[in-house]
Amino acid sequence: MAKSPKNPNLTIASSTEIQLARTITDLVESDNIEANHLSEAIGYRKLDRRS
Repeated sequence: MAKSPKNPNLTIASSTEIQLARTITDLVESDNIEANHLSEAIGYRKLDRRS
């Protein structure tokens, strides 16, 4: 995952992670992607990359 050029402690979410966060958001019937949705999506992607 790429690091933010302005803040190296932050990472830039990939489009796949954003799409997954949008799916999670839809499943919980929310209108906006929230931080916890993106966090969950990133967690799933990390698990997927280990396989």
